[in-house]
Amino acid sequence: MKKAFTLLILQVIFAAMILALTLVPVKVETASGPKDLTYATEFFDLWNSVQDYTHAKVINVVDGDTLLVSIDGVETTLRLIGIDTPETVHPTKEVEFFGIEASNLAKGVLSDKEIIISYDWNPTDVYGRTLAYVWLEVEYYGFKQYIMYNLLGVINGYGRAYLAFAFDEKLMDLFAQAQDIPRTLSLGLWNEPEDEEEEIYYDGPVQIAYILADSLDEYVMIYNIGDKPVNLKGWQILAVTNGQKYTFDDLILEPGMAVHIHSGPEASVNVWKKSYIWRNKKAEGRLFDSSGNLVSVYSY
Repeated sequence: MKKAFTLLILQVIFAAMILALTLVPVKVETASGPKDLTYATEFFDLWNSVQDYTHAKVINVVDGDTLLVSIDGVETTLRLIGIDTPETVHPTKEVEFFGIEASNLAKGVLSDKEIIISYDWNPTDVYGRTLAYVWLEVEYYGFKQYIMYNLLGVINGYGRAYLAFAFDEKLMDLFAQAQDIPRTLSLGLWNEPEDEEEEIYYDGPVQIAYILADSLDEYVMIYNIGDKPVNLKGWQILAVTNGQKYTFDDLILEPGMAVHIHSGPEASVNVWKKSYIWRNKKAEGRLFDSSGNLVSVYSY
């Protein structure tokens, strides 16, 4: 057991060296006692830049990324910015891998607690939930520090970096860096048993040939393997993991030619959106023709 624990520490240190983050243990108070979790020293200064914040009382932890809180006596649903935890209470989805653990962490750390919340430029999501960062006071080598629970969950593998909807650009980059730690070490939700390594399906001359996911300028490549040009107007790409869709304008794809649809903060041509679409350990892209027929599937 001691040897295994030592090996894990060495893996964490090695990953941190590669990914340019200085990882440290922080002691977080939970309902069952103090819990040691991982954080990055680079994140400690974030609290110093918070100018507008509010105190709230947690009434209920809905799941790993959603809370019901009371702010000045008014009940409000909070959706934590930048983190997407596996589903546990979705009405049409089964409980997902590591969802119970993520929900239990949130319950243990946040239930019935007085918390501090701050906001980004977008106050609410499409469901009317208040978008917020949650701040906790923790002990770090005998000193008190404020840490962001949203980042804490991502860097410990309890949730993915949720970058499909833009927020503060600097924070988006930090969330992406935080996610790289558990993904590299296969921790938490990133340790889900693999099914098939890769699935490629196509029915027709135009297909998804490749998806570059691990990049600030990610892309999906659509390739015409046929011998005739194809007008892609009205065709759609679906990112199954987050439900994002891209619809082509009037574009003729000649035989043997490919088009790259880019996303991510450094995307500059054929831009889907300037935030991450494909940055997941496992994801699936689907291509539909203008009639809505599924013509290609690419999984990784």
